[in-house]
Amino acid sequence: MTFVDSHPEVVLSIEKNAELLLAAAFDISRARVPSESLAFRKNKYDIVFLDPPFKQGLLLPSLQWLRASQYIHADSLIYVEIEKSLRRTLDLSGYEVVREKATKHVAYGLLRFS
Repeated sequence: MTFVDSHPEVVLSIEKNAELLLAAAFDISRARVPSESLAFRKNKYDIVFLDPPFKQGLLLPSLQWLRASQYIHADSLIYVEIEKSLRRTLDLSGYEVVREKATKHVAYGLLRFS
């Protein structure tokens, strides 16, 4: 399991929660995605959780980085969250939308690269 977040408080919280859960096999990186310098020990991930900060336009660049970095395979699932107001204007060509739903302000779903 690998966690990445750019906020020191979030990284610290992840570390504390991992200790409480006695999680042994995990990595934490304090970084921003997408990033040219970010590298993981694991080659391919089956499930990826992408929840970029809202109103910064990071979802598509993060998906493009994920695809280009080859950290996923054909059957990988990518859980994403985005502002509901942007979902219908978001160009997801090249991705299969496996499932999606929305709350009052947030659209979320599972994607797979097609």
